[in-house]
Amino acid sequence: MYNGDRKVSKKDLIIAKEYLLWLKKNGVRFNKGYIFGSRAKGTARKDSDLDICIVSDDFGKDLHDQRVELMNLSMKISDIIEPHPMTTVDFNDKYNTLAYEVKKWGVVV
Repeated sequence: MYNGDRKVSKKDLIIAKEYLLWLKKNGVRFNKGYIFGSRAKGTARKDSDLDICIVSDDFGKDLHDQRVELMNLSMKISDIIEPHPMTTVDFNDKYNTLAYEVKKWGVVV
């Protein structure tokens, strides 16, 4: 994880925290959540989404359906959230390109 001086906006961090809390309230168990992508890199445009990687041991049976569920839950919080479910195994896979991106640029929520 990036540990330098990069910071996501306070607004993005609040949205991400509210979203993860909402997931917990709705029975979604997860290990960690990370903001990544353009908003973590500081290259976001006005219309950029808020990429949030959600790592959980419960994911994996059908990531597409799980992503749809996470997307539906995100609508209660903000329409800019783009959830990315990931299993712990995939997150720890050094050859997984999305996991690499999250580890390199991600900010723990």
